[in-house]
Amino acid sequence: VAVSGVANSGATSVLTLASAVAQGATVTVAYTQPESGGLQDAAGNEVVTFTAQAVTNNSDQAAESGESAESGESAESGEQGETTSTEPATTEPETVSTTPTLVTEENQAALTATPGSGKMMVNGEEVELTLTSTGADDAAGSVAPEERTAEQVSELQEAADGLIERLDTAAGGDSGLEVVDTDTGAEIDGLFDGTNVPVEDVIVAEASEFTGVYASRDEDGNPNTIRAEILEMERGDEVVVYVYGLPPNEEAELVLMSTPYLLGTVTADAAGNFSRVLSAPESILAGDHTLVTASETLTVSLGIRITDPAATDAAAEVELPATGRDLPFTLGLVIVGLGALLLVASRRREWVGN
Repeated sequence: VAVSGVANSGATSVLTLASAVAQGATVTVAYTQPESGGLQDAAGNEVVTFTAQAVTNNSDQAAESGESAESGESAESGEQGETTSTEPATTEPETVSTTPTLVTEENQAALTATPGSGKMMVNGEEVELTLTSTGADDAAGSVAPEERTAEQVSELQEAADGLIERLDTAAGGDSGLEVVDTDTGAEIDGLFDGTNVPVEDVIVAEASEFTGVYASRDEDGNPNTIRAEILEMERGDEVVVYVYGLPPNEEAELVLMSTPYLLGTVTADAAGNFSRVLSAPESILAGDHTLVTASETLTVSLGIRITDPAATDAAAEVELPATGRDLPFTLGLVIVGLGALLLVASRRREWVGN
């Protein structure tokens, strides 16, 4: 659908479309950063290119059809006085907001979680929340898949079966997820379309009457590795959120912090469950962030880490002489320090092929 006009109002850009979008239809919005004159944030930073940001048309103005036109906007035809519309269907332009209402600058400090940790608030009071990643702290999870023993493979498969049993119970019967045994362990099917995720690369957040499941994959569809309950991903990667235990039919916001950024809204089903696949915005800065699921009743925070692939590429390009004798002592310290920082920034996976 062509964009016929753009209007900016505060932190919101309103797109006027050349033709109507059906009520309830889901579309995607893309933006290409121009060489100059593009969108900027309040600090003057240029908005970078992004693609496939899902938007739902929630307008309550249904497009008119010829069979349901009001008499004042129609022309008579035929002997039976049937009417057909003579006016084109119009809709108001949709406003796409990235500002959440339930996570604000006032409460974000209380909701912030560091990578490898989580927290849960129910009616404003913090309750105990446990994060687990099957195999993350034992031999089966810390060994490369091709090096696992038969006993370790069996251990992961049993752990995966136990996990799905817990999730089925939390979902009220069927979590929508299944176990697929492999030669090197077990994978969870159903988290993403077309991608099974090794059970050791799934994070589970559990509290009384609430369960959340998280996993991520890169732009090529490969699951991202999880270690020490830390979900680590690059900009543009996808993260899936499964939630069991919200109040039935309650609406929730999915928000990325530091600065609260609305990734999307969802509505739980009659059993209080929902799932959603999200993308880390290309404009987000690398570093530690918090992924928040917030409803009127509860908020659940998961600390995540977003890395910069450019830093990994830069680390690969650093070349040092065979010996350090030709380097000034101070410069040598600087390069060693830089190498340490790049190494930390590039810790994306511990072994190849995942």
